Amino acid sequence: MMPTKKVLRVTASEVFDGRVSQEFRVKDTDESSKGVSLLMGRSATTQTSEVQCILFDHNLSDLEAARWWDANRHRFEKAQRAFVRSQTSQGLQVSPRNPFPAAANRQPLAAK
Repeated sequence: MMPTKKVLRVTASEVFDGRVSQEFRVKDTDESSKGVSLLMGRSATTQTSEVQCILFDHNLSDLEAARWWDANRHRFEKAQRAFVRSQTSQGLQVSPRNPFPAAANRQPLAAK
């Protein structure tokens, strides 16, 4: 999707209305967030902009991205709980500490 970014999904894609015209990126305003931006989308239920994914620049290492997530995960708790529920309902294994399933647990996307 974005070859120069590392992507961490925090909200299930089913939550959003799917209109590309309503998706946009914003830089995170926290001082410790250099190289971090947020992909926003319009919620299908509330019609407000919410965070879909966190985007890390390619110059941030995996360790730096993980440390940023550990320090900032509290800001995304509501979205994170909804994402865990959606993953669990699909039969994917998630843990309370790290709700993002391992790549081995992911199912391939069906061709449309």
